[in-house]
Amino acid sequence: MEKANAKVSVAEILNFMKFEGMYGQVSAEVKCRRASAEAARKAGLRIRSVELQKAADSFRLQKGLFRASDTEEWLDSNGLTHQDFEEYLEANLLIRKFKKSLEKEGGNKKPLLTREVKRLARDSEYGKWLRRAAR
Repeated sequence: MEKANAKVSVAEILNFMKFEGMYGQVSAEVKCRRASAEAARKAGLRIRSVELQKAADSFRLQKGLFRASDTEEWLDSNGLTHQDFEEYLEANLLIRKFKKSLEKEGGNKKPLLTREVKRLARDSEYGKWLRRAAR
């Protein structure tokens, strides 16, 4: 019998997700992220290295990765590379900027007073964009 903590292959994880009905949702989310990041790039949105560094610092803090070795171990234990990490953060930042641009495009005439209202407006415009893009 194999040890319970033995490494699990990507194929095993994907098969489990498919059998449990999770694959379709995750796949759709990944496709939306990719389409959104591509649309952001086409709209001329770019991420500066200082923004990427700030996002990396924030991510590490949220995960409790206080030393470089902690980050290395976390990436390794999750089968991720530095490039994967950077691409993930860049996509997050591009999508955030894209949502803000859609908020402006949506024609919000009155100033939005709170961060939560701004977030809801951005998410609403982003949802509209996703529905149009899916057609």
